[in-house]
Amino acid sequence: KILAIPLGPPFNFPAIFFTGILLASFVYTANYFKIKNIIYYTLTLIFISPFFTDRILMLRPHLLSISLMLLACPLIDSIKKRDDLGKVFVFGFISSWTYSNPHFILLPVIVFAAIKLKRNKLLPFGIIAMTIAGLIMGYVIHPQFPNTFINWKIQCINVIQQALKTSRDVSLGAEFKSPDILWLLKNSAAFILTCIGFFIIKKLIDHKRFSKNSPATAFGIISILTCLGTLLGIRVMEYALPFSILFLGVVYNQYKIHYPSQLKNKEKNSARLYLKVLVVVTAFFFMVYEGEIIRKHATIKPVSQFSNWIKTSDIPKHTVIGNLIWSDFPFLFYSLPEYKYLYGLDPMFAYYSHPQKVKKIESFIRGKLKLQPYELAELLNTNYAFVRKPYKLEQRLKKMHYKTIYDGEDGVLFDLRPDLHKNNHQTLQN
Repeated sequence: KILAIPLGPPFNFPAIFFTGILLASFVYTANYFKIKNIIYYTLTLIFISPFFTDRILMLRPHLLSISLMLLACPLIDSIKKRDDLGKVFVFGFISSWTYSNPHFILLPVIVFAAIKLKRNKLLPFGIIAMTIAGLIMGYVIHPQFPNTFINWKIQCINVIQQALKTSRDVSLGAEFKSPDILWLLKNSAAFILTCIGFFIIKKLIDHKRFSKNSPATAFGIISILTCLGTLLGIRVMEYALPFSILFLGVVYNQYKIHYPSQLKNKEKNSARLYLKVLVVVTAFFFMVYEGEIIRKHATIKPVSQFSNWIKTSDIPKHTVIGNLIWSDFPFLFYSLPEYKYLYGLDPMFAYYSHPQKVKKIESFIRGKLKLQPYELAELLNTNYAFVRKPYKLEQRLKKMHYKTIYDGEDGVLFDLRPDLHKNNHQTLQN
């Protein structure tokens, strides 16, 4: 605000800021583990996976989650004695104040702590225990306590239970689905880089030049686990890609130490130059291509016409407008903040509070349950229901003779009041 930079929709500056934190965390971690040519590894991170590129362009808390998981690696690696355990306690505390699934950081914490077992039998358990203590303390010393634990249960247990169901009661985000073949082909880089890393490790092990207690082992374990996790839900690619790139970078460092290139300096420099040019050129064309794809298929627009219309209507401010599709919330909220809406960006919270009602609403949206307008009004506890235009639901409601009081290019507002529908029904009969 001091710099007079706009912080509202579409949130470009905040998005750049938090993406910058992620990239800075990756660069710091790569530099800590002495990976060379970091700029090219960073370019690879940004452009090699279309899904990852799309995810880091979103202004969402997962950017901080990835950053914290990356920073956990150098932090745990730097712990040498019990006096340093306060650092991981503070780290756990910060994580619980930063992200709704703070236990994610336990993956790198546990793996990097485990490789210390050979040198110190008790230190790894101290690291894990202090991290967990920091996470719990962060949830206790929090303005929203005890709801912090309820939030954790909903986000980390209830959501997973729904995601694993073959027939879900509520519609979750697309990132929870399992990948198809085409998606795996487009985002295969993490799997390929992990395989290359283990191929190099095998060569080092064959010549007894690899230490199992090295950071490379930890990065390799995390890469395998996150790649396998991606097969269950595509969202895990957020973590698989950065760790697979760091894994390859750390392993390649060891390879260069034990197997210095037999090429002459001139040939070696030429090969490196060609590889760097290839990375930069590929990144540039990928950026242009993806940018054009996003531009052509951009459908995320504010509901400006509806916003202008409702201001001239007789619908009073603070009226609840039932957004039947939960992901319509930001479009409505940022266009019309003076009104209230049915629920926001996670239906699991509504489902936790009103499971039967939300289950009926979801069944109605999917076409599995028929409801008269007055029945839907009772479920929503409001006389108004809104649906944006990209969805087929608005066409289905019109065929069911739901009365529209606004029908624009951006969406449709349905009036659920029984008296209006009674008159509308009589007119249709006549």
